[in-house]
Amino acid sequence: MVNVKLIELTPDVNVTIIKQIVNGWNKLIDTGSGNPWWEKQTVVGYKKKIDRFESTFKTYLIIVNNFAVGEVNYNIIDNIVELGYWLNPDYWSNGYAFEAVKQLLMKLNKLGHTIFYFETRETNLRSIKLLERVGAKYVLDSYRVRLNKKWKYVKYQIGG
Repeated sequence: MVNVKLIELTPDVNVTIIKQIVNGWNKLIDTGSGNPWWEKQTVVGYKKKIDRFESTFKTYLIIVNNFAVGEVNYNIIDNIVELGYWLNPDYWSNGYAFEAVKQLLMKLNKLGHTIFYFETRETNLRSIKLLERVGAKYVLDSYRVRLNKKWKYVKYQIGG
């Protein structure tokens, strides 16, 4: 069993943990695996981001052996829950993101939520595999225009 703990991201999170997250995020950007418009972070910039979270948006840090290796988050709009996640590439292929998504789905189920959406780039095969492992089903293709380019995404759903 994979030992993953989720800690809610709040403004009083320890700066050491924030440094771990920022380092992991920047490694993800360096791999080119995230969205092309994502940018590297600094500790100061990340702390500002925490302060701007809306009440419907929550982020949990993925903790493995007391080390922050990524995030899983959700946003609720009109009782529809959209989930997202990312993981430091140094920790890929260990089941950590899968376990974190599973734990967050259980938390949200206990709160009465039953319909969940995920969206990822069509080329992100790791993410698609994870979504299918947690029981999500393909729903439709969608597109985003950023950086003067049209990007294809796939949307997955659990429930409904």
